[in-house]
Amino acid sequence: MAVAVCIIVENAAVPADSRVWREAKSLWEAGYKVSIICPKGHGFDDHHETLEGIEIYRSPSWQGSTPLGYLMEYAWALLVEFVLALRVYTRTRFRILQGCNPPDTIFLIALFLSCWVCALCLTITICLLSSALSDSRAIDLFTI
Repeated sequence: MAVAVCIIVENAAVPADSRVWREAKSLWEAGYKVSIICPKGHGFDDHHETLEGIEIYRSPSWQGSTPLGYLMEYAWALLVEFVLALRVYTRTRFRILQGCNPPDTIFLIALFLSCWVCALCLTITICLLSSALSDSRAIDLFTI
């Protein structure tokens, strides 16, 4: 059985975000089962679809323009990403979670899942990718 990977993108729709799309396709071609969580974007309005073997889960986004609006935007994104991550986890039992974009709140989802998964005696690797790194390299923060 293929190892499952969940990629969370906070600020761009996929496959419009070509960097994340290339990473996902590379993982899929290497034999991983790939799921992506991202916001809806222009031309990418379907809540769920499968493209080239990659599952994509999209959510509506909230655009803030004031300090309070930005706080609401990040809180909304984190909540929706968390719910979708749980949904993807129940379907795929992903072992790798990749967070792609600032504001770097995605680690909170990873911490929750790692505690939950740890209780189930599974392993999750949480990776952060920097746009300065090549598509094939990741920084392995920790494995639980």
